[in-house]
Amino acid sequence: MHNPESSLCPLPAVASILFDVTNLARTCEFYFETLGFRHVATQREGLPFETRTLECDRFPTIAVCVRQTYRRPVIGSQPGGFIMLALRTKNVRETIERIKDRTTIITMIPPDPAAQMPKAQFLDPDGYVIELFE
Repeated sequence: MHNPESSLCPLPAVASILFDVTNLARTCEFYFETLGFRHVATQREGLPFETRTLECDRFPTIAVCVRQTYRRPVIGSQPGGFIMLALRTKNVRETIERIKDRTTIITMIPPDPAAQMPKAQFLDPDGYVIELFE
């Protein structure tokens, strides 16, 4: 029988994404400050591949699970390595304005909002792409 307490994808999350990071504390702080994700659980504390689960009320269907890398580089910083977290938000412009000094913006919002759906892409501390769209 499945034990929900052992899952990296806590309820009510529908999906989780797990990726390696170089510094758990820095990553948790970044996701909290930029998107509002809070640290809710830790697995393998103090061991190789310690993993922290992050949740956010604004994005209740996804859990972000970050795992401390162990003797290998992270995918986000590698040529050809790519993981992108895409999230729908009510106002991309407001969010980007609020976080622009804390991250690297790689795709700006189109100058003509009527031309296409407003979206923006930025990088987390390990080079993973986060896309916001309305």
